[in-house]
Amino acid sequence: MYLNTRTYRRSGFTMIELMVAIAVLSVLMIGMYSIGMSMLRGQRLLDAKVKMRDEARGGMVHMMRNLRMANMDPLSTVAKVQYTDSAGVLQDWPPASGSYVDNIVFFIPQDLNGDGIPATNGVVDWTTSITFQLDADDINGDGKTQQVVQLLDGVFTKVLISDIAPFTTIATNPEIAPLYQSLASTGGFSFTGDADRVNISVIQRLTLGPGMSDVVTRYDDTVLFRNKKAG
Repeated sequence: MYLNTRTYRRSGFTMIELMVAIAVLSVLMIGMYSIGMSMLRGQRLLDAKVKMRDEARGGMVHMMRNLRMANMDPLSTVAKVQYTDSAGVLQDWPPASGSYVDNIVFFIPQDLNGDGIPATNGVVDWTTSITFQLDADDINGDGKTQQVVQLLDGVFTKVLISDIAPFTTIATNPEIAPLYQSLASTGGFSFTGDADRVNISVIQRLTLGPGMSDVVTRYDDTVLFRNKKAG
């Protein structure tokens, strides 16, 4: 009697093969995670830049459009363009040559009777005072001081530009210092100019979080006054 014996080998992975496969998969997953996080950070950075750019552009356009019509008529009885100095006293524009201020107060023509002409009986109708300023005292009570706000007759109406870079940040951060140039100690927002114009400078800085670079941008523009002659 013959006994038929056969040796059967079960297919599968050895422990070493499984460990190698797990190690390879782990490396691939870590790489994919790193790529995904890098893409996410890149998208966040891009979104932040676009948001800051759009807000700053909108705020600058609003200020320029209004300042262009500011009253500089030498015969007008309405106050000319002014600013509040460091002592809290209103001074006529412009500030001393080479100096910067963080606010400006002015008046523009308005159409009171709806006839399309900003005057009544040949006399220009002016708005109440309009102020653009750095909100250093948190005048709107939102807990933020690094933003540019608009006031009408001293009353807050809206935020124009957010994330203004503080002076301490500008002066000490090497990333921002090249943008700082000679802006005043008011920080990343200032006005300067002469009897014919206003120069506006804005530096924004947004901190996105750990592992991400701050978003820093600067904008400069000049506005020429139109209302310089008696009508």
